Formats: sequence, C-alpha cells, structure tokens
Amino acid sequence: DMEAVIQIDLSGDDGGEWTLLVKDRTLSVTTGTNADADMTMSLRASDWLEIANGNVNSIALFMQGKIHVTGDIRLAMKMQTMFDLSG
Repeated sequence: DMEAVIQIDLSGDDGGEWTLLVKDRTLSVTTGTNADADMTMSLRASDWLEIANGNVNSIALFMQGKIHVTGDIRLAMKMQTMFDLSG
C-alpha cells in the first residue's frame, strides 16, 4: 500500500541518476532525475554494486558516511526490506 518516488544518484565509474517509482506493489525504474522525489540516496556506483551483490550491509555504509540521504529518511530504512538490501 506504499507509494514513493526514490532518486538514486550514483557517482564514479558506471554512475548515473535513476528514479524508482514504487506504486501498487510494483517497481518502475527510469533514467534521470525526478524533482518530486520523496527521498534521494547518493553513493558511489561501486558501493551500490556491492550492496546489490550482498557483499556489504547498506546500514554499515550509511553509518560510515558512504551513503547520503536527503528527504524521507524513514523511506531509506524501508528500502532494506522492500529490496532486500541487508547484505
């Protein structure tokens, strides 16, 4: 029952900007930015890959200052379970 717009900004090699739309239990991903994002998460592309591969815990990276979040911080915490980013 959640609806959210999430902006992911990845820096470094293979970086870029993506918008994730969560609505009606589905996820849509588009390239580029969204001015209406509920939350923006910024990190290095290499760190995102490590999270996606389950090699590192995203909370640990956040605590180390390697992930920066603006907007709805609660949404960032929900991403742990929505996308299984526990590492």
